[in-house]
Amino acid sequence: MKKLLSIIVLIFVSITLFSQEENEEKINSKSLHFLSKAGVFYKQEGYGLGSENWVNFGVIIVLDIVNNVKFGYVRLRHDRYVGILEPDEIDDCITATEYIKNTFFKSRPSENSRVIYKTKNGIEMRAYYKEERKESGWKVDIYMDEFISDSKETFNQEQFNDFIRMMKKAKTMILEKIAE
Repeated sequence: MKKLLSIIVLIFVSITLFSQEENEEKINSKSLHFLSKAGVFYKQEGYGLGSENWVNFGVIIVLDIVNNVKFGYVRLRHDRYVGILEPDEIDDCITATEYIKNTFFKSRPSENSRVIYKTKNGIEMRAYYKEERKESGWKVDIYMDEFISDSKETFNQEQFNDFIRMMKKAKTMILEKIAE
């Protein structure tokens, strides 16, 4: 009986010890990873593009002075929350937003439908159809941080078209600034 009790306690302690996760914060962003490293020498320039429905759009261009390499990213700010889109995510985001606009906005679902797009840095878009007395239609919630509801801004179809336009404008600006 003592052996059985000892084995059960040992298993419980082992499971408890091995199930604890390290509380390291992983940085998924190449841009943020570069900017947070020690010993880097860089120049950073920010350009505001304006706001759409309480979301402030900006472009950040970074020059790695040591390696003479430029890269840029899109910064979205809502209230005190900031989300960034990496260069490789900008085209994916534009493709996803165009798909939502061209495919889902033209339909009316018979059930509760939701389309979700997530970036590796925590920006999340949730498109859904909402029946309302005054105005039924597709809505898009954009979260600067997918886990914080205060970081959300809701766009109707018309406002979402403006969001797409701003994303394309940001991409064009990044390409122009990197080419300089």
